[in-house]
Amino acid sequence: MAGAPQRSGQWAQWNRREFVSRWRDVEPSNGPVSETLFAALKLQPGEHVLDIGCGGGQTTLDAAERVGASGAATGFDISEPMLEIARERARAHALGNVTFAAGDAQVESPPNGPFDAVMSRFGVMFFADPVAAFTNIRRQLRPGGRIAFASWQALGKNQWFPGAVLAKYRHGPPPDPGAPPQPGPFALAGEDYTRSILAAAGFTDISFHAHGYEWREPAKAVDGLLLEAMNLDTETKARAMADLEAHAASMTVDGVIRQERNYWIVTAANG
Repeated sequence: MAGAPQRSGQWAQWNRREFVSRWRDVEPSNGPVSETLFAALKLQPGEHVLDIGCGGGQTTLDAAERVGASGAATGFDISEPMLEIARERARAHALGNVTFAAGDAQVESPPNGPFDAVMSRFGVMFFADPVAAFTNIRRQLRPGGRIAFASWQALGKNQWFPGAVLAKYRHGPPPDPGAPPQPGPFALAGEDYTRSILAAAGFTDISFHAHGYEWREPAKAVDGLLLEAMNLDTETKARAMADLEAHAASMTVDGVIRQERNYWIVTAANG
């Protein structure tokens, strides 16, 4: 592997067991996204595909089935606990053409490259230096290879995310509106910004397709995990939790949480 792993805040977050323990519950909500992602990627039998930010590995396993025994799928993620789930699933599926590896796609080269295609379902919005990261990703592709990834549209089109609710409890000055977005779920929400990153990284034939769906789940107690990293005193934390509960209630109908989720499918080519 080239470079050194970056033990950033993102690495620390995604290696926290409490985050990973919720993954099996949260992951199915992204199922509809996988179908549009694979439709854009157009995998063919015999191809080698890289899944960046593979998490629990379901998308990697789906890719392995699509490329068949003559092809191969490699899942790459910074979270060792997530990869434990992925490897467990791989053993259950008994697929011989899938590999999971730990590493940072910003600076490292995964095994089994070069690849015909790179994919990612909500795994590429957390890069500290997105141009450098996407340049490194493009280097993993064969000439003429392609990338397809899902990233969230703007926060205003994704009210399910509690960021706006929690913003008033964050310490420090508000972000500079002229500064590039910080790593996070909505870092690649802006089409012009994301297009400029991909172009600077050497990608061509860049396209964006807007998609949305309604996600539903039975109403349940609000998860306060997002509050844990905010260093709030007990009283402030209680107020923040109350606001989160009111936010969830605003999306609940007859005991079912109904959330509109909007995302991009972005595609590009290597040369």
